[in-house]
This record gives sequence, structure tokens and C-alpha cells, in this order.
Amino acid sequence: KENTQVILQENDENKGNVWQCLSEIEDEDRSKIISIPSGITQYDKECCGFDKPSLSVWSGNNGSAKSTLLNQLAINAVNKGFKVAIYSGELRGKKMKRWLILQAAGKQYNKKSNYNSYDYYTPNNIKDKIVEWFKDKLYNYNTKYNKLKPKHGLCFYIETKKHKILFDLGPNDLFIKNAQLLNIDISKIDTVIISHGHVDHGGGLESFFKINNIAKIYVQKNAFDKFFTKVLFFNAYIGLDLSLKNNKQIVFVDNDYVIDEELSLWTAKGNELPSPFNKSLFKDNNTLDDFTHEHSLLIKENKNVLFTGCSHHGVFSILEGVQEKVDVQIGGFHLCNPVLKKYAKGKYLEDFNKKLKNYDNLFYTCHCTGVKPFMYLSKDNENVKYFHCGMSIEL
Repeated sequence: KENTQVILQENDENKGNVWQCLSEIEDEDRSKIISIPSGITQYDKECCGFDKPSLSVWSGNNGSAKSTLLNQLAINAVNKGFKVAIYSGELRGKKMKRWLILQAAGKQYNKKSNYNSYDYYTPNNIKDKIVEWFKDKLYNYNTKYNKLKPKHGLCFYIETKKHKILFDLGPNDLFIKNAQLLNIDISKIDTVIISHGHVDHGGGLESFFKINNIAKIYVQKNAFDKFFTKVLFFNAYIGLDLSLKNNKQIVFVDNDYVIDEELSLWTAKGNELPSPFNKSLFKDNNTLDDFTHEHSLLIKENKNVLFTGCSHHGVFSILEGVQEKVDVQIGGFHLCNPVLKKYAKGKYLEDFNKKLKNYDNLFYTCHCTGVKPFMYLSKDNENVKYFHCGMSIEL
């Protein structure tokens, strides 16, 4: 009671009492409040739009049209003469621009693209007029100013009860710089899993050795073979640095492997719906890569969580190869070719989507899945979510 009495009596001449009677609170003068209409008739009727200043929080599942709805609110505000600033930690500027233009143009002006039946574009003559209309009215945050830097590759930091793990090491030393920003001490990592022998998953190995001399690094026995991708008429080397093969920290495994009661490595069984982009990936003798150097990490704690790299064999063959019930799968589906900017489509993507719906586990996908295939897969499957650079989840 004494403490309560002190708080009630404490006051500041500028702020007034900490606790105020209603008689001490000024009346709200609605005539001085600027209200921004949403453009949604029913919402504006019930809530009178958005007061300035105010904060609104919108949430929903992946694919539930949050971004589409908020973009439409922004367009409506611009149309009413207000300036708008947009920040998206997920969508880059190019994608945000395209999305906003598509919505501003409306379906009467947009055309179907040659990509597939659900992809559209805005003709240049319409697009230019919309861009000019948005000038000095709508601003999008430049994500290049984000401290964390994304790059095509994969590196997951994982903490369990017993381990500090890196699953893959990305294409270079960028994972170390990002880890520093996230206050992650790479020298304390005790386990590294390199999912397969491609540079975008193990290119940071040399930089890791300079910082950490205690971790065991698990790879399949042929992960240091030579691997190539075909670009036009040339074979480009995409394998690991062969000079690092004999480092004492590397542990070569053959097929499935149990690390301890918490961690185990699994290889694919079968070849169901493998990536359509595997046909551009080769071994040293110019034969197609069979991806026997690929494995996935299963962590058994509160849930069974499976980390995959690119799922070249097909994520379904990988899931069937794991002799445990998987609750959550995290990793790429390899539904795009990032070099040629091509994406899985048509019957393959339809069959993939149908098969995906047969599973009741949660999918966090990223990396080589591609945004367009993800949008297609997640639009009617709430179990499919996107995992982006800097994102953190607890399972």
C-alpha cells in the first residue's frame, strides 16, 4: 500500500500524474485528427480509416494475402493524397515494385506471362504511367541498408540441448559476418554438417577453419569429388575446395549415420520428383550428378526436425528415407535455377503441390526453392512457410 501511495502521488509538471482520473484527461478533438481512409468500405464504415498517427498490426498465415492487402491500403492512401513509406524485411525492392504496379494497374490492364497460368505482368506503357504517379508519393525501404547480408547459399545456426551446430557454410565468409551481427560465436560451434559438395553450401569452409579448430565437420565420403554446372556451352566448377579435404576436423560418412542420440544423418531413398534442374549438374566424368554426396540432418528433441540442403533427390525421397516421423522440415526444394532464373512450372509443380499436401508436417522452405514456386505452393497450403535471412524460430 505504501508503494502504491507513492506511485499515485508521483507526478511531472510536463506529463501530469502517473495515474490520472478521467477528469484530468483532456477530451479528444476529432476535428483535429487526420483520418486516412483504407478504401475498404466496410472497414472505413466501422473504424473510420486509420488515425494519424496510429499503429496497426496485421498478422496471418503465409499466403493469406497480408502483403496484397497492405499494398492495396498503401495505393488507396496515395490515391487520397497521402504519402506512404513501406518497409518489407522479406521482399526486395524489385519484387515490391512489381507487386505494387500489378495491383495499381488492376486486372483490366495486366497480361498473362508465358511463365505459367498464375503469373502476370503489366505492359510497359501502363507501368511507366503508374511509376510516374507514385513519384514523390510512395517510398520503399532500400533493403541494401540492412546490416545482415543475404547471398545465394545456405547456412543455418542451430542450438540444441547438447550442441551448437552450423548446417552448411554458405558460399564464402559472409556467414561469419552475419553471425557477428547476431552475437553468435563461431568458435564455439561443435558440429558442422555440409549437406552436399556444392560451393554454395560449403564455400565458407576455409574461413571456418581459421576461427574454429574444435568442431567435427560431417560430409558424405564423396562430397569432395569434382562437380560442375553447365552454363551455355561451358562447365563451371561448383565443388568444394579440394585442398581442404584432408583437414583433421572433417569426418567422412558412408550413407546414413548416427552422430548421437540427438543427431543423425540420412540419405534419400528412391528418386520421387527429383529437381527438374538436376539435368544441368554433372560429375567430373561429364555424367549427370547422382547426388550420392547429399545427406540431411535429423534433430530429435521436442520435435523431430529435418534440415535439408537443396533436396536434389526430391524432398519426398528424403522424407521417406528418414526412418522417423518428421514434424518439421527446413531447407530448399530446388525448384529454380538461380543462374538462368528459371523456375519449376506446369505439371511438375502441380504434382509436387499435390504430393506436398499429403504430408501433415510443417515445411519451412528457402534458398533454391524460388519465390515464384513458393507463392504457388503456399497459396492454399498453410503448412508451407518461407525462411529468410536473419529469421529465427524456436521449435
